[in-house]
Order: sequence, then structure tokens, then C-alpha cells
Amino acid sequence: MINYFLTIAASDSSGGAGIQQDIKVAEKLDYHALSVITSITAQNFNKILNVYSLDAKIIQKQIEALAVFQNIKACKVGVLSTKEQILLVSEFLKNTSIPVKVIDTVFVSTSGYVFLDYSLMELYKQKLLPYCTFITPNKQELEYISGKELNSFADALSIAQKIHQQYSCNVYLKGGHFHDTKEEINEALIYQNNISYLQKKRENFRYQHGTGCAFSTAFACYMGKGFSPIEAAQKATLFVSMLYKSINLNNS
Repeated sequence: MINYFLTIAASDSSGGAGIQQDIKVAEKLDYHALSVITSITAQNFNKILNVYSLDAKIIQKQIEALAVFQNIKACKVGVLSTKEQILLVSEFLKNTSIPVKVIDTVFVSTSGYVFLDYSLMELYKQKLLPYCTFITPNKQELEYISGKELNSFADALSIAQKIHQQYSCNVYLKGGHFHDTKEEINEALIYQNNISYLQKKRENFRYQHGTGCAFSTAFACYMGKGFSPIEAAQKATLFVSMLYKSINLNNS
């Protein structure tokens, strides 16, 4: 039987992130990838030139078209840009039988392009977080969610715990943008009122475009295979490390 993975996210014309990255990662992990495109971006590895957000009606039709697939093991949600998109995806997450639903909390690109206006953040939190299995924020994304400046991993962990309690939302807190330590990266999995700590070696890849997309997709895919969240996080971390070592080696 074919195992399916569903990504609901933006298209990346460079092929390095978004829908394109999600599909490549899922297929490397033995899934057939299904996709629902929310926005079309004109971008390269350095910057985003423009973004066109799709009307909720065509997004709904994409979701309806994929309803015939019965063995979707995991779903990942990326860029959402409008109120209508948030409400539509909220209804989908609330009613779907897909067992694993990961939200990659992408709000602003690395180059500074704003995908989701901050005025929609409260709606985003209320309508999406209670219906997902995990969110996977980094420092900047957690600052965007909370509206607070986070100066340390400990500060971020405290905010992540509050989100977990308020929205019954599990959190995988990524630590790469914190520099509490030079050689290692501290991360945490807040799951069912427990905290598991993870540590990994800091790797400074020259090419890093799409690492967040790759991690969230791999994390969802491994949980879809039946691994526990901590096992899935460990496997996803190793997968992303090996993937980007290969990419950087081939492009050196």
C-alpha cells in the first residue's frame, strides 16, 4: 500500500524550500507526496521578489481533489498569508482523520519578506494551534508568535511551555538561532506536559535554504511511520544534516 504525505504550503520557484522541498524530502522517506499550494513565490536562493497568495476557493478545490486518497499518514502546513486561508486550513485540520499534523510556523523569510501580517497572528494562534500535532518554531518565529523578544533559549522554552498549555499544542523548539553555546545547539520537545531536551552539533552550512522546511517535513514523515516524537525529531535532525552535507559538498 502506498503511504501518502500531504503538504499545504507555498511554491518556491528556486526549488529549495516550500512545496518543492517538502515533496523531495517526503519522497526520499518513501512517501508519495500530495500538495496544496497556498501561494506562488518569485524567489531565488538570496531573496523573494514577489508573492501571490491564492484565493481560498482554489485552495479548497485542491483539498477536495485529494479527498480520494485514504492513506495519508502525515500532513505539514507551511506558509499561510490571508485570513481566508487560515480559516480554511483550520477547518481542514479540525476535521481531517490524518493522524500527524505539523505546522511549520513560517511568517517571515530569511531575507525579510513578510508572509503573514502580524495583525492576523491572534487568529492564526486561535484557529490553527489547537488542531495540530506539533509546531516547529525557531527563535524569530516564536518571537513573532509571542510578541516578545527572546534573549536566550531559556526565555524561549518558557514561552513555548505557555503556548503548549494555552493551546494544547505540542512544540518542537528549534535552537539554532540562539547562541548560548558555540559548539552545540540546544533544542526541546514539549509534548503532553513533558519536556525532552535534545542537543546537536552546530553545523555552519554555506547553503542553508530550506532547512526549516526539510526538518518539519521529515519530522512529520517519521511520526507518520510510527516513531515517537523524540525518535522522529532525532531522525529528522540526522536526515537534514546528511542532506545538507550532501548538497553543500555537491555545490562546493
